[in-house]
Amino acid sequence: MTNLHETTLTLALTGGWMARAVGLLCILFVLAFVIAEGPPPLQRMTGREVMFALGMLAMFGGLAVAWRWEAWGGAVAVVAWIALAGQLGEHALDPPFLVPVVAGALHLLCAWRLRGGEVVGEAGRWGVVSRVGWVLVAVFVVLCANEMFGQPPLMAGSRIAQEAVGEWEGQAGLARLRLRIAPDGGVVGALGVIPIDGARMQVNRSWFGRLIHWRSDYVMRSSEVSLHVDLRGGALEGTLTRGGHGRQISLRRR
Repeated sequence: MTNLHETTLTLALTGGWMARAVGLLCILFVLAFVIAEGPPPLQRMTGREVMFALGMLAMFGGLAVAWRWEAWGGAVAVVAWIALAGQLGEHALDPPFLVPVVAGALHLLCAWRLRGGEVVGEAGRWGVVSRVGWVLVAVFVVLCANEMFGQPPLMAGSRIAQEAVGEWEGQAGLARLRLRIAPDGGVVGALGVIPIDGARMQVNRSWFGRLIHWRSDYVMRSSEVSLHVDLRGGALEGTLTRGGHGRQISLRRR
């Protein structure tokens, strides 16, 4: 009985720190999006969208609170997920929503087992799982920093996909955009009557950026325009910026 008692306490402590590590990863994930995309435009959001944003804030905020008050933080995360589930529907079980609520539920379970201030040795608190969790946090932070500040990010590679090579054409507002992309990334073309010469198409994100949908697949910059595009279904889709103004474009093969 004593062995079982101590084992469950050790598991509860280890699980609590594992939930903290996962929660911190979730929080960093959200912060990375906010930094990259900017905060949500609350003044232009509908009441339903505001409530959804507040629910998300409560869910991820609960994981932060759990670092100090484990039971309360876990409860807030779980209740917020339940409140959001009605809006999310089948998407409530998608990883961005499921992982935080699982971490919150784990907090609740571990806090229940540790009620009354029971503790075990330091080995239980800083077990292998918690150390691995911190290593994962450090790796996540490094990968985020690389994706945010690398121009281009490390591990992005330098060769563009063969599917992006060729001649492309599409509408950019009132002007017609035409590009010829060479295998080495060199780009020539025109935006209406404005020539685009000496530009290069470069890989703009690594596998990590693609995994979390950061940045675009490719970026092209010239003296006249800049272009951020993704290769989707045989088309180049993204944003063209000229004179500080951006517009959505879709280029098809000529």
